[in-house]
Amino acid sequence: MLYKIDNNHYLAKSFQYGITASKKVGNAVQRNRSKRIIRVLINQINFPALQNTLFVNVIARKYSIGSSLKVLQTDFYTSMKKIISYEENFNQISN
Repeated sequence: MLYKIDNNHYLAKSFQYGITASKKVGNAVQRNRSKRIIRVLINQINFPALQNTLFVNVIARKYSIGSSLKVLQTDFYTSMKKIISYEENFNQISN
């Protein structure tokens, strides 16, 4: 699950992200593994729209533990594209 936060209130000048994995995901080993996988997915993305000031919070869910990396990549990219298209549409409307 991804949440986009408007970064106007922060002083960041580039893409930032946070990763959240609660105890509902599993024990500490499972939570850390899911966070490592999310970090890999974030480092692999190459969207020019992410150069804008954007803060994304990625929340790990329990189903991510048993899923393959390919499935998680597809889900993650789909979610990021939705966020970026929403951001672009919002910027066009507000300008």
